[in-house]
Amino acid sequence: MFFHFFLRITHPRRIYILYLCLYTLFFRTMVKHIVLFKFKSFESAEEKEQKLKYIQSQLLNLKNIIKEIATMEVGLNGNPKEAFDLALVSTHKSWEDLAVYDQHPDHVAVKKIIKEVLDTRSAADFEF
Repeated sequence: MFFHFFLRITHPRRIYILYLCLYTLFFRTMVKHIVLFKFKSFESAEEKEQKLKYIQSQLLNLKNIIKEIATMEVGLNGNPKEAFDLALVSTHKSWEDLAVYDQHPDHVAVKKIIKEVLDTRSAADFEF
């Protein structure tokens, strides 16, 4: 019985279809969202640090609220030679999940906080 089944799936086209099904099931591609933020000048370094840490905590909290976020990392730049102040890296299971995250009311609220002090933003999204 097993041998008969094996002979039926050894056709190259059937093997390819089986491969695609297994690949899709176990090795789904994901979407990585990377954003770099540069903020306006602040009155003091302490004020800037406070605001950056507040924004960082608000962004990280989104992971607990928005189920379409698979992973999220938010880091403050530790290299003064670099231009950007904060980096965000999130992963999503699909482009649709990224779109849901982008339009989620809690994410929109955090974006408003960021826009108040934002100078420059740069982003990239890609499948991996």
